[in-house]
Amino acid sequence: SISQALGLVLGLGLYAAFLNIELDDAYPKANDMLAITALVGVFWMFEVLPLPATSLFPVVLMPFSGIMSSAAASASYWGWVQM
Repeated sequence: SISQALGLVLGLGLYAAFLNIELDDAYPKANDMLAITALVGVFWMFEVLPLPATSLFPVVLMPFSGIMSSAAASASYWGWVQM
């Protein structure tokens, strides 16, 4: 649909923009996390992909960006609360 296409373009555009803008030299990974948050947020709001698929983006993108390891990222998805 049109809203999904708009969400796709907006999400990818914000992701690329936040990756290329340096907000603070002291925290270089903060830009990467902001880009991931913007991408997931826009995809979630516009339902570009099914929500369960969108919710897995941080597990893939945080280790890819070097923010945290895949074990640490996936540990937050599976804990005693989800059991």
